[in-house]
Amino acid sequence: MARKIPVLIDEEVYYHLQQLSVPHARDLGEVVRYLLLQEECRTAATPAAVERTLRRRDRLAELQDGRGKVVNGH
Repeated sequence: MARKIPVLIDEEVYYHLQQLSVPHARDLGEVVRYLLLQEECRTAATPAAVERTLRRRDRLAELQDGRGKVVNGH
């Protein structure tokens, strides 16, 4: 189960995160997860890593457009 960990971020970073357009993101945490997933997709090195990343990306897309349901924070 995912747990929420409070973090401090720079005011300028916070401002830029708010300016990003991430469809259906409910909070900045979802924006950050989206950005991390994008970076993971960009840097995936092995075919297995690419496959796992694509599955995660598909899952994220389902959550973003409302088709998926968040269960226990996943």
